[in-house]
Amino acid sequence: MIAYGSIIHAETPFPVGEGVRIARSGMAACPGGCVIIRRMTDRLPCHITVAAVIEHDGQFLFVEETDGGRRVLNQPAGHLDAGEDLIGAVVREVREETCMAFTPDATLGCDLLELAGGAVILRVTFSGAATPLPSPAPRDPAIHALHWLTPERAERDWPLRSPLVMRSIRRYREGLRLPLESVGSLVRTAAQ
Repeated sequence: MIAYGSIIHAETPFPVGEGVRIARSGMAACPGGCVIIRRMTDRLPCHITVAAVIEHDGQFLFVEETDGGRRVLNQPAGHLDAGEDLIGAVVREVREETCMAFTPDATLGCDLLELAGGAVILRVTFSGAATPLPSPAPRDPAIHALHWLTPERAERDWPLRSPLVMRSIRRYREGLRLPLESVGSLVRTAAQ
């Protein structure tokens, strides 16, 4: 990774003289054939989350949690932890929030949710089956209860954590299934 102010030497020297801006990349050529990488200042703060759509006999598994002081429904979901890949994260989140073993079979795609402060959440949603764990650990204390509900009842009787809850179920019902391989895995740089 190239840090702010790093210099890379170009294979073919740029013309000697004033610095020349190169496209929109934030790079500029300078005398002597080097390239200066300038720090991008408009980076979007982004949080990565995963979620699981779990259906059984027409009902979907929802977790009841508190958001902004009110009880809401969500899919089992949470943030990607350091060192995890997306599939490992969703399996862990379902286990922690529901005390169930989750076996993902497909991904339902990605969404961006813009937060009030300007940051966004990148949410990757999976579908699959869940079964009770043989010896469950205590459930995440942030989860008040689990509910198996039709989407219509959930939407009618509860506030939802975000619009992504029903968007994910809609994709599932429409038959969207992307292969798990499409989300890839964690790749580490050789310098680690």
